[in-house]
This record gives sequence, C-alpha cells and structure tokens, in this order.
Amino acid sequence: MGQSPEVTIEMLRKLVAIDMETGALTWKPRPVELFANERAWKSWNSRFAGRQAFNTLSGNGYMHGALFNKKIYAHRIVFALVNGRWSEQSIDHIDGNRLNNRPLNLRDVDHRSNCLNQPIRKANTSGFTGVRYDRTRGAYESYITSHGKKIALGRFATSAEAAIARAQANKTHGYHANHGRKQP
Repeated sequence: MGQSPEVTIEMLRKLVAIDMETGALTWKPRPVELFANERAWKSWNSRFAGRQAFNTLSGNGYMHGALFNKKIYAHRIVFALVNGRWSEQSIDHIDGNRLNNRPLNLRDVDHRSNCLNQPIRKANTSGFTGVRYDRTRGAYESYITSHGKKIALGRFATSAEAAIARAQANKTHGYHANHGRKQP
C-alpha cells in the first residue's frame, strides 16, 4: 500500500498535478495511449480530468486513491511529486494532522523517528505524555522510553513538574518538538 515503484515519477507527473502550497492533488487529462480504445479515453477524461485526486478518507485517517488499480496514500504521492522519488521509509505528518498534505508538513523518516512525533494518547489521564499519577505513593511519576527501554525520570509533587522533566528528556532522547501534542 505504501510506495508504488512500478509507477515512475515521470509517469506520476503526467497523471497528477499538485498545488505546491496546499498539497491538493488533481487528475491531469490522460493520454489516449493509456487506454484500450478512444471511447474509454474520452470517458475517463470527461469524468476525472481536472478533478480532485486521492481524496478518499481511509479508516486510519489518511487520504488515498487508486492508480492503475493500486491503492496509494495521498501523502506518498505528494512526497514523490515534490522530491522526485518514492519514499522507502515512513512519511511523517509533522503537525500530526493526517489530512494536512502540504509539502512542508511532510518529512521522510525512519519508523523510529516517526514514532518520536506522536500525539498524546487518548487514554492519557494526566494531560502529559510520559506522566502518570501513582496513587500508592501520592506522587506523579515521569518516564520516557528510549530504544525500547523505559527510563524513570523521577517522582514529583505536581503533574507540571513531572511534565517539565519529561520535556527535558524528550530533547535528550531525540523526540520531535511536537511529540505529546494534543490530537488534531
């Protein structure tokens, strides 16, 4: 579902136009040689050319569409058109908004780096990532996970103090500045 190596960037540029400011994608008129006959060519162009492309919302919150009967995410198309190559890694939406496919909001990163730019979990009760209240001790605990290991950062009287310790650890362990943000 991710990349589409059988579709060249050159072919992609012939088929899809991009608004470089918004990341919106539209179908370009397709050449007749891509169709079995002239009727199919005219039909496709009259129905789709100039219309928004890759605009179906998937269950996981990303926009997608099909190209030669293969499902592809819109952010991967935007990245490929802007950078002239398909990403072989994860494409991170820097602001966490899966619908914001502006080129400046997309970055090509490995899976670990993508995980270091996550929003706060819905089940979080403290209001801060990496902070929980320990009822048995009557204190807030702060922790961080780095390279698969959970690291205790200490116990604090307030959630705000614990959050400060976590924010400092985020910098030390290479977390993105947006990590722990409220979900869009």
